[in-house]
Amino acid sequence: MQHTFLFEEGFWKASGYYYTETGQAHQVEGQVRIFHEDDLWINDGVMKVIGQESIEIRNRYEVIPWDEGKELTTWVSMNPGLGLLEGTFTVADDCILSDYKAEKGDFSGAEVLIRTAADRYLNRGVLVYKGKEKLSSWSVELNRIPNPTY
Repeated sequence: MQHTFLFEEGFWKASGYYYTETGQAHQVEGQVRIFHEDDLWINDGVMKVIGQESIEIRNRYEVIPWDEGKELTTWVSMNPGLGLLEGTFTVADDCILSDYKAEKGDFSGAEVLIRTAADRYLNRGVLVYKGKEKLSSWSVELNRIPNPTY
């Protein structure tokens, strides 16, 4: 299966739900920009919780491009609230799986990107504290923007 998210440069619109540690749902929207440098792929995104002006989730993943014939690669991201995150991306058929942990070890998580079409992915994930407590989870749809105006 040919993946487009991460593997091709472009802009993606995100919409869906963010869930708190108690399961309270909040609608979110955002955007992601994927661009490639010589030896690094950047996944730069922002999600805003609708109706909650102060809640904005920013991530800038620095992804090592996949080696030819390999299914797994690594990434790092500096998260303002969690610190340095280190993780992996693994291609598994129609999914890109990711697991990650904070450098200090208190936070970890996992997410999956499910390809439903070349220009559409479903993203599901969870953030956990000390391996025992869910801090948040999300259920988001990503749609490629063919001709962004920003």
